[in-house]
Amino acid sequence: MTRPRSALILSWMLSHPAAWAKRRLPLAAIVAWTVFLTYFTAARGVQNLFPLSVFDMYRAHAPEVVGRLIVVDRGDRPSELVEWHSFYCAPDRPVLRDLKACSGDPESRPIGYVIRDQQLHLDAHLSAEPDEDAEPITISMRSYRLVDRPGAPAFTDCVVATCTARHERSRPRR
Repeated sequence: MTRPRSALILSWMLSHPAAWAKRRLPLAAIVAWTVFLTYFTAARGVQNLFPLSVFDMYRAHAPEVVGRLIVVDRGDRPSELVEWHSFYCAPDRPVLRDLKACSGDPESRPIGYVIRDQQLHLDAHLSAEPDEDAEPITISMRSYRLVDRPGAPAFTDCVVATCTARHERSRPRR
């Protein structure tokens, strides 16, 4: 029975350590090991060994109350702020980042970058005068209570601003 080649090489390396020490690794192997060890050291430093990572968003428990900024039309239908344009509001320019949490829980506010994007959309679509085809809407912060119970989660709406606006479905075609 013949021994596999890898076993022969390993036995030669173990029996002739001085000869093996004189042999040089190819440059590609040195670069590969350097990259691997650098990645491993950096990954351990930030406690992230992708693909064996544990992401914080999956490790933490979900909050009991979460918030979302929505538009409620005259038919009490909720929709996203970005679906509306030609806003004419009272107060003139609602400041969305100054929202107070409806539930009294400061963690129930919407995510910061989402509020920023919605503020940019609102500012870009404010009108100096009311649009004749606009309908009355309310911009509300909706807080959902996420408790174990059957059915949809309970929610509370806090009015941020009362406006008139046009839904994108009513936008004239070009």
